[in-house]
Amino acid sequence: DMAETLESTTKSYGVPMLLSDAFYSLLTDDRQEECRKIDQLHHVDGATLELYTWDMDIENIWREDPRHRDYGPGRHLLESTKLDRIQQSNPDRMKMDDLPNDVIDYDRGVWVDAKMMLIRNKFDLSFFLNFDDAVDFYREGDWSVAKEMFKKLISEYQDGPSQH
Repeated sequence: DMAETLESTTKSYGVPMLLSDAFYSLLTDDRQEECRKIDQLHHVDGATLELYTWDMDIENIWREDPRHRDYGPGRHLLESTKLDRIQQSNPDRMKMDDLPNDVIDYDRGVWVDAKMMLIRNKFDLSFFLNFDDAVDFYREGDWSVAKEMFKKLISEYQDGPSQH
């Protein structure tokens, strides 16, 4: 039920991934610092759900990787006319049955992996500082300044949560 709610809510916030506060609390401090709180929902029964995201620009991989330029962002990778070519040129990519069934050892190196850095490239320190400032102005009741700051984030970063 919670997973389904989070999945459907990602579209309305315009982010590729939402994290519940319960999941967020399981993260280490350094991983929590990389997340952004984007909303707090109050249920009629009195429960509160905090929503977080880990900002990423997945399509940046498409833009930077010449192997994917034929497909481009927003196009289905496995279009039937191209499926055979993909399987022939990269058979490992299609082996979904080979996914691990056991516990996978955590590798800290994943956070400095080139592709991980690429999907975070768009979200620089300025983005996070400006978002935090906009939220602070909103909470303090200076809505006109907050609104202008959120507009700038929408314009410069196409930030979905800034629209809420």
